[in-house]
Amino acid sequence: MLARTHGQYSERVRWARPLAGAKPGGRDSLALPGSLSNPCRSRPIFPVTMLEIISIPSGEFVHLQLRGQITSANAPEFDQALNGALNGQPAPRCVLDLGALAFTSSAGLRVFLMLAKQVRNAGGRLVLCGAQPMVLKAFELSGFTRIFTIVPDLETARTHLASA
Repeated sequence: MLARTHGQYSERVRWARPLAGAKPGGRDSLALPGSLSNPCRSRPIFPVTMLEIISIPSGEFVHLQLRGQITSANAPEFDQALNGALNGQPAPRCVLDLGALAFTSSAGLRVFLMLAKQVRNAGGRLVLCGAQPMVLKAFELSGFTRIFTIVPDLETARTHLASA
């Protein structure tokens, strides 16, 4: 992660190359304030949307809230964070709150699938709740709605975990 100072403020962003075929400053690219550019390359660089994983204390199960977007750039960190949260539990019971998750790429779907297999093999339960329409559509198109228990809210998720 790089910290750059521009004008009167400082911003912390993760950097990535522009989308293939995107012209700098074109309508397919992201606009950055001023003329921030990568000192190692002649073409501009663009920020990657961040993913925030919040662990909410719950004595009965692991409750993780996801905010932002899961992309191929941050999927490995997402995988490590999930494994760290469930590490050491013999039969993990976990709720992933997707209410603030705006997008997941195929790399994110892969992490969800690996988590489901890990939890199922350990004899645990995994419930996803509060998925936004775009995220829910990604799960539907990939056929993951048949694999995961997806419920509308946290209370329903708690009921599903308690009934197991």
